[in-house]
Amino acid sequence: MSNHERNTDAMIDFNKGKSVSKTKAVDDAIKKLIKDGKNINFNSVVEAANVSKSYLYNHPDHRRRIEELRQRQTGRSNLKQISNGKSDASKDVIIASLKKRIKEAETKIGRLENENQKLRGKIYDNN
Repeated sequence: MSNHERNTDAMIDFNKGKSVSKTKAVDDAIKKLIKDGKNINFNSVVEAANVSKSYLYNHPDHRRRIEELRQRQTGRSNLKQISNGKSDASKDVIIASLKKRIKEAETKIGRLENENQKLRGKIYDNN
């Protein structure tokens, strides 16, 4: 083998630049997901930043940030469920109102069918 020393400076610089650009892409993707109000998880960041999932898992800063944001969103979704309780109450009122209208309509239909039957009887008796 030769005693030739390899010049790897250009390759090291290229990889550093690539790492910086991936980090910026992940940060930009997370900011955009937050701005758009979308769910933040590993899959959504992978898609938005165009990086691999293993890249995110292998970089502790990215991983920690995504997990924290995902956890906050879980808390936010719990608030949505609480606010849905109010709409559930209004849905219950609407359902009760509709059930009452259905019962009234069924009573009216029964009464009209009864009257119709009596009128048919009178018509039959007159013939």
